[in-house]
Amino acid sequence: MAQASSQANHYVLKGHQTEITYNEAAIDGRPQLNYRVFHGPATRTFHGDQISSTESVIGRLITVTLEAVADADSTLLTLFVPTVNLVGTTEQNVETIAIITTVGGSIAGTSLINGVVQRYHVVKLEGKAQFVVS
Repeated sequence: MAQASSQANHYVLKGHQTEITYNEAAIDGRPQLNYRVFHGPATRTFHGDQISSTESVIGRLITVTLEAVADADSTLLTLFVPTVNLVGTTEQNVETIAIITTVGGSIAGTSLINGVVQRYHVVKLEGKAQFVVS
């Protein structure tokens, strides 16, 4: 008899002085992302429509705005969330990445920036993908 399969909906990830926890549906039913940088500011928590989710062939891309400054640079965090099918278990080891994107800004918009508009920093992450009933 085949075992039932479920998809992971809770991710706890760490790497390079960074910890990210992502829940597809927290207790209130909305997605939640916690972002923590060791030796940095306190944990930042994002809920619901503060989180953008895009499905792609390489997995789900979860994006939050870490900093948005009018007429200056903005900083985004994009977490790559792979699909994890769990058969006969409630958790699985996973490796993924997050990309910190700094988007150049100016009073007249990005068209007046000379050179590269987006700069990327890749953070390798590993941890657990779990199925959690909320």
